[in-house]
Amino acid sequence: MKKFILLFATAFIIFAAQAQTQRTVQGIVRNDLKIAKSAAKAAETDKTFSMKNIKFWVYDGIEEADSLNCNQAALVISWHDGSKTNPDHLVWGYRWPKGEERCGLDMVEAVAKTDKRLLLLVQYTGSMGYTINGIGYEKRSSSQVQIAFDLEGAKKAGNTYPENAQKIADNAIVESQKTGLLIHPFGSD
Repeated sequence: MKKFILLFATAFIIFAAQAQTQRTVQGIVRNDLKIAKSAAKAAETDKTFSMKNIKFWVYDGIEEADSLNCNQAALVISWHDGSKTNPDHLVWGYRWPKGEERCGLDMVEAVAKTDKRLLLLVQYTGSMGYTINGIGYEKRSSSQVQIAFDLEGAKKAGNTYPENAQKIADNAIVESQKTGLLIHPFGSD
């Protein structure tokens, strides 16, 4: 009987410890989230991949020769379009000077400006800063991606715009085809 109680108590402690496992989302502890088996499997890492495998590097504020004395991160975008002709995952390396802070948006913007195949749509959304509204990738060049602003559709949705809104949007689109970065011209203001 003592063995059974000890076994039961041990199993209960292990179960309780697992139930209290902390999960973080963007650095915030979220104990309310349940992790499905598929999510746990997705969290497994590829043990064969390392930063040395990255072929496309973006240098922000440093020269390539200084790349050993810097911070570095990797941007991985997974595309799930069902196509087997395009890679499912694309990886870019990002390097910046030690001692300087960068955020994820800095990295994504720098990559989009450097890799002309990547197109990034961002919009100022108020006190929280910028939001990534879309990411596109074209094998040849982001200038090949067809982008349009449907002013009439946006007005039907109840939004208001200045009189020259279509021209403002068209100018932003033309600029994005040069830079790979489309900054939505109509932010929270």
